[in-house]
Amino acid sequence: MAASSSDPLQPQFELLNDEELDELINGTDSASTKRSLKFGWQRFEAFVKFAKTSLTDISRENLDLLLSKFYAGARKEDGTSYSKRSIQSIRYAVQRHYLDEQDFDICDKSTFPKSNRVYKAVLVKLKREGKADVKHKEAISPGDMEKIQNCEDLNCNTPAGLQNKVFVDLLMYFCNRGRENIRSMKPSDFSVQTDENGRRYLRKRDCLTKNRRENEDESSMGLMFEVPTSEKCPLKSYLTYVSKLNDNCPFLWQKPKSKVPEQEGEPWYCSCPIGVNTIANKIKQISTSAGCSRIYTNHCVRATCITSLDSAGFESRDVMSVSGHRSESSLRHYSKTGVQRKREMSSHLSKKLCCTSGTPAQSKKSVELQRHDLSDASVTTVRSTVAGEEHNRHDHGTESEEMSISIQSSQTQSQVQQEYRYRSVSILQNSPQVRNSNAPHFHFQNCEVHFHHK
Repeated sequence: MAASSSDPLQPQFELLNDEELDELINGTDSASTKRSLKFGWQRFEAFVKFAKTSLTDISRENLDLLLSKFYAGARKEDGTSYSKRSIQSIRYAVQRHYLDEQDFDICDKSTFPKSNRVYKAVLVKLKREGKADVKHKEAISPGDMEKIQNCEDLNCNTPAGLQNKVFVDLLMYFCNRGRENIRSMKPSDFSVQTDENGRRYLRKRDCLTKNRRENEDESSMGLMFEVPTSEKCPLKSYLTYVSKLNDNCPFLWQKPKSKVPEQEGEPWYCSCPIGVNTIANKIKQISTSAGCSRIYTNHCVRATCITSLDSAGFESRDVMSVSGHRSESSLRHYSKTGVQRKREMSSHLSKKLCCTSGTPAQSKKSVELQRHDLSDASVTTVRSTVAGEEHNRHDHGTESEEMSISIQSSQTQSQVQQEYRYRSVSILQNSPQVRNSNAPHFHFQNCEVHFHHK
């Protein structure tokens, strides 16, 4: 007697066919990966057609030779060479195709020796030609970030401004990748929670990303804590934004109305989501309106998040828990020395070159003190020209420095010397209240100090 389907002892299964199993497997790849795999295989097929050959019943030996010619002769539609990154992506597509369809690996050096050698040689050639560099998105500079935060496009008193403010905050705190999963975001994806100290924070549920395609024990998302003392508290802005959304639209990013509705309680946003291209260009539009030094993209906010945490000294494993990277090596792309730091390094080297290349005459300092009578005291103006000498406590570059201070005139030369004994001449700009003497000049730290009375 057949067991009833409602019998608790009868296990319930679903038997998938081959097509459904393939669909399940294909679902593990992101949309961008699928596009990349399709493009790479199409380029190989186009080359096979160009070479007037066929892949039908091709031996592995002949496939090895064909791949060698493909790696060496692969070109864009305009005839120029692919970059290193593109060649790697195309090869991976061909590799995946043969692994899935015929269960062998074209990267196996023992079976495909020649094509692997040619592939390596092509990468070396591309590096020699300067086509091996990978252009990663730059982090937003501190000065430009300040412009963005203070621009009118982030004015929380307007529907568009409030949305832009929340958009920047969420991208920064949750380290979102470009446009990934942004348009599909819903208010239900976020929840406000409270820690053991009673401080509230915003948490985002885990979702599929480019790097995180499997269910994992630890969340790879950051947390956005409230900043009660700040007028720009990110949590406060988010809660205000959500309260202004249109209930007839389930998505988080809704089309903003041109102005705040006159009727209290009326939503600030329309019942339709904003377009894909509008979302993709949000930071581009904001950085342009803010007058930034360059045009930034959504992904630049992610780079800013990672770079800021790395510069602050947080451990790589901690940064990865926010960024979602699977390996520390991936973070190295973001751990770059910025322009500001390199400018400081260049200045330091310039000072060293000045110190070693200058002559004693060039490194000599002359200080002229011109005395002027003011209403309440006799004051001396100091003008110092410094030409490239390194002091015990302060370094100077090749450029000349000119500075002025005022000092009272009533003490002795020894007191002046004592005051400056542990100071470089550049510290004169701090205006120490010391007195000069009527002596015509004296020497101090290889300086000739001359007094010119008027």
